[in-house]
Amino acid sequence: MGLITCAILNILWCWTVIEIVPQHCTPMIETNQSSHSPVTCNSLESAKENGEISTKPLIRIMRHKHLSFFWVSKVVEVFILISITVSFLTIGIGMHHMISGIVESNLSACFLSKYTEQSPKIVNIGKKCISSFLSLILFGIIFINSVLNPKGFLDVIEKYTSVVANIEKVLVFMMFMATRNKENNKVKIPLPLSNMVMPFIFLLPIYFGFAIGYDIYFSVMSYLHHETDESHLPELQQHLHHNLSLLNVFSPLHVNVTC
Repeated sequence: MGLITCAILNILWCWTVIEIVPQHCTPMIETNQSSHSPVTCNSLESAKENGEISTKPLIRIMRHKHLSFFWVSKVVEVFILISITVSFLTIGIGMHHMISGIVESNLSACFLSKYTEQSPKIVNIGKKCISSFLSLILFGIIFINSVLNPKGFLDVIEKYTSVVANIEKVLVFMMFMATRNKENNKVKIPLPLSNMVMPFIFLLPIYFGFAIGYDIYFSVMSYLHHETDESHLPELQQHLHHNLSLLNVFSPLHVNVTC
């Protein structure tokens, strides 16, 4: 029920953003603006180019064009703050548990195993301190990166999260296959899967394997497209500078009229 509710809310939210925020930038120059003033464009395309989430242009549109819904923009900002905080904590807790598992397995197999019987409390405190210290370092690196380069951080999160989520589903399939080994056949499962669902389990690696391949392909193509744009940027700047020079030369302000 919770998943169905989240899916319906996501669909309604995406539909609302697409209906209000235009896809592409179609700025209109107003008469009361100076010719040298920049024209802001609130669109999904400009949000992507500026490294913003799609809700930012939505808030700006509601504040400038729909003043009666100004309170809605405030509610949306609070909702974004809560959503980002919950997502960061949820993913961060998973990362912390992963680090704790690595510390638990590696340190127990190494030099801490000889002191476990003598002082188990000190060993447990040492493991918690080491895992907390490593988690704090990783959280600090992620936080500093997100503050210094939010656009790059957003691109990394967008691609990294998708790839990791798809890899996670393949690992779930591998865990399921590991439970069917001879060593784990004797383990009693409180709520086993029915035999009707078993054939569909093998669709998991096919479906999510294709998704992983698509994510990798999309990331590589985005990187190549970005490198291509940067390589052509000096030529475009030189061409623009040349055209501006011609306009300045043939401008009426530079023509000397003699009588």
